[in-house]
Amino acid sequence: RGTSGGFSSFICKIRRKDDSGVHLRGSELTVKIANISPFPIMDEVIDEDEDYHLVLADLLLKHREYLDFYKDRKKRGDFVIMDNMAFEKPEGTKLDVLLEACELLGPDEVVLIDKRFDFMGTYESSVRSMEALQREGYDGQMMAVPQGRNWAEYVKCALALAGLEGVTTIGIIEETEQWSPLGRGEVAQNLYRKLTAHGCSLEYHFLGMTETMTDLLHPWAKSYLRGVDSAKLIVWGLYGHNITPQKVGTERIPLYPGRPEDYFHVKYSDSVARETIRSNIAAWRHYGRSVRNRE
Repeated sequence: RGTSGGFSSFICKIRRKDDSGVHLRGSELTVKIANISPFPIMDEVIDEDEDYHLVLADLLLKHREYLDFYKDRKKRGDFVIMDNMAFEKPEGTKLDVLLEACELLGPDEVVLIDKRFDFMGTYESSVRSMEALQREGYDGQMMAVPQGRNWAEYVKCALALAGLEGVTTIGIIEETEQWSPLGRGEVAQNLYRKLTAHGCSLEYHFLGMTETMTDLLHPWAKSYLRGVDSAKLIVWGLYGHNITPQKVGTERIPLYPGRPEDYFHVKYSDSVARETIRSNIAAWRHYGRSVRNRE
């Protein structure tokens, strides 16, 4: 199958590399958490125990300290995903920005350009960005992010993206939780079953944490999710809210306040915020290390 053959039927053929520097994280006995931190507190928040990261292409070009920080993490062998900014800004990330940032950082995985809630636009932009990356010599992993206005469109988009040779990972956005009363965990399980039925062997990553956090407690996530990225554990901590897996499972957690304005330049407000952020990250990191239950 070619990389731009439309929405015809296909057999998924995922080529992975076990010995070329490409990390295959889904088989590890852990669910990885990539915390998205403001620049001034990165050194503290993203400590030596954190080896799974998600970075934003546009910010790599604008902020040297951000680029240098993650280049150092790459040198020590951490797994770094480079995302576009489809969530953060309406126009998203331009292809030339994605390519330049990829050349500067050399990420382990690149998130192909998606268009929010637009399944055909997402397929086309994913193909364009994948082919451009390959022309530039990039041979790492690639994450595709299905989009759609409803479940039917979303599945159609996911099946088409999963059939692109070179796509190794499916990124599942927060907004999919609207398609099941049981939340994103149930949606991810249903998507996994459909893709697996079509012969697709893929990694799965949650793009962002939902505001209830319950999707991370879902049995499917415990067994098959490779990782999740988010700023939420830090944002809740900045406001003094301690959010643990135990609280999510047994009681109502505080309403998520949203990222502060100019989030990436925020500093600690006080020592309570510092300790609460550390506590939140430690609790979920411990949970991620203890939940894997794949048979």
